[in-house]
Amino acid sequence: MAANVIVDPAAGRQTIRGFGGMNHTLWINDLTPAQRDTAFGNGEGQLGFTVLRIPVHWVNLYAISVQNEPDYARDWTWWTPGEMIRFLRENAGSIGTKVIAPESFQYVKGFSDPILNDSGALANLDILGAHLYGTPYQNFPYPLFKEKGRGKELWMTEVYYPNSSDSADLWPQALDVGEHIHRALVDAEFQAYVWWYIRRSYGPMREDGRISKRGAAIAHFSRFVRPGYVRIDVTPNPQSNLYVSAYTASASRNSGSDWPPHTARSCACNA
Repeated sequence: MAANVIVDPAAGRQTIRGFGGMNHTLWINDLTPAQRDTAFGNGEGQLGFTVLRIPVHWVNLYAISVQNEPDYARDWTWWTPGEMIRFLRENAGSIGTKVIAPESFQYVKGFSDPILNDSGALANLDILGAHLYGTPYQNFPYPLFKEKGRGKELWMTEVYYPNSSDSADLWPQALDVGEHIHRALVDAEFQAYVWWYIRRSYGPMREDGRISKRGAAIAHFSRFVRPGYVRIDVTPNPQSNLYVSAYTASASRNSGSDWPPHTARSCACNA
């Protein structure tokens, strides 16, 4: 059954910052040099990642998070929204790199709404970060961020999907990953998509260092939708179980210049 797909190159949406994953050497073994090449190379048989998430001190960072999952565990990482706002207002301005907050484990808007509604806290925030563990698709859009987050970025900084119990080489779960990324970019309009462990039985790279089926679904985006590309309007769901998104290599969606004729297109399909 055929369906029309309309692409509007003049309708630019968010600028993509990249795709990536976590490497936590205190909990699992470090990636080998060959595995790093597989993860961050952009050739055939590689993942094309450009974002590395690490727990580390005293190194140059692109951005740092105030607290990982402050609403997840009261005896471990717990912050209240009020504490987060106070830190952003009083301390975050002195941090010499971009600041990410609040990184709610489930994109709980009740944690990030107060930041968006506090001008002092918002002034010291560069990237609104969120995790998508168990977040239903209907909660992906964020109207308040679109209203008040002008000049800020929106990153999805941690997830595994749909679970951590199954092998990353099972169908249809690998296709489900493709739909999850599509919805994170199209419905939520995130600018970055960061997986949990890069190398894991349920992750983009298997323990033997080979790319998994879930990893192939991620690479369908990460290898071809590069940092600086801009998502443009396209019919997102032209028929049941077919999801389409489109991207252009234009340097800026606000430059006013003509869009280049070449576009990179990504399609995630669930059978």
